[in-house]
Amino acid sequence: MKTKHTPGPWEIKIHDKGPYFTEVEVWHQNYGRIAIMPDNTSIWNSDKNEAAAKAALSETIANAKLIAAAPELLEACRIALRCSGLLDPRFQVHYKVVKDAIKKATS
Repeated sequence: MKTKHTPGPWEIKIHDKGPYFTEVEVWHQNYGRIAIMPDNTSIWNSDKNEAAAKAALSETIANAKLIAAAPELLEACRIALRCSGLLDPRFQVHYKVVKDAIKKATS
């Protein structure tokens, strides 16, 4: 199936810009930047709260990893939708979740 999004794989790049500023990007080798994540660590600049800044950066990196996995996750959903097991009435709720996720990603 032809997709409208930049094909995978996507990766993350982390650029350390100093103790309280780190830039996190989702990147494609041939197409360049897919997304740039907001620097959640900068909100702690005024307090110089290193623990809070590290926690914010950890969350930002986790979000970037989830975004970077999007092409593979979409393909996994498409494969799961084709599995005959999801047609079993016991799994209708799972079928709907997968179908809704594909719709959200492609609509």
